[in-house]
Amino acid sequence: MNIDFDILRDITKEVCKVDPLKNNRTREVVYARMIMYKVLQQFHRYSYTAIGRMFKKNHATILYSINQFNNIVKSEDWVKIRYHTVVSEYTREISLQNEAISDVYLKNKLLESQLSSQRRVIRECKEISDIIGDLPKDKVEQITDKLRMLVEVAKQEIKPRNQQTEVYQSIS
Repeated sequence: MNIDFDILRDITKEVCKVDPLKNNRTREVVYARMIMYKVLQQFHRYSYTAIGRMFKKNHATILYSINQFNNIVKSEDWVKIRYHTVVSEYTREISLQNEAISDVYLKNKLLESQLSSQRRVIRECKEISDIIGDLPKDKVEQITDKLRMLVEVAKQEIKPRNQQTEVYQSIS
């Protein structure tokens, strides 16, 4: 079974007060199953065969049940009310689930971006390591000291000469 099916079964069980997967032919159980058949067909566009597999029923049984359900809803208000309650609860649950999936998707994209950035840094570090790897230790220390000085200079805000002076305004 899938998650949507489990959610639908739980909602139908709660609204109809019977287990729709119970293997008997009492009116309440049959109507609960019909509601599930109709929701699966209407919302997920499952074929009669696919719905039949979920319930271990023949596709013809599903077809007949959905046709009967369409007629019953017209005459039995309590079935119609339960059906609409199941549909609204199911729609709400699925939309909450889709929001959660969207959040996970966005977080996944962010993590993929961060991972890509980290891989780029690792490649750059490996390139530098390969270059420095063949040098004697004293030369590596000299290069490291020079790099530290360059980094410190780069951190300082250096302005062109014409922008170094401060401008004072006179008070009139």
